[in-house]
Amino acid sequence: MSNLSVYFQSIDVARPFTFVDVGAMGGVPAQWQRAGNGIRVVAFEPDEREFKKLTSTSQVTYLPFALSEKSAPLTFHIASSRFFVMSMLSWIPRGLC
Repeated sequence: MSNLSVYFQSIDVARPFTFVDVGAMGGVPAQWQRAGNGIRVVAFEPDEREFKKLTSTSQVTYLPFALSEKSAPLTFHIASSRFFVMSMLSWIPRGLC
């Protein structure tokens, strides 16, 4: 059993895990779909042709946006808090942590 499978079994479906997919071409990766009701997905796909192929559901929301105006590696910051917060910002606005 993979570590991901073990993690999925521990998710409380009343408080699903949120997975953010940046560059959602082809849809949600199969390994994340196995989480069933324990996951919610917010996915970004800026390519108009690819976005039209994607179908949002009650668990998956596809948005037609790019998260940066440049094509380059970016730093994704993780904040320590009561909530698991991640951002491309180097600071997290007051109230989110």
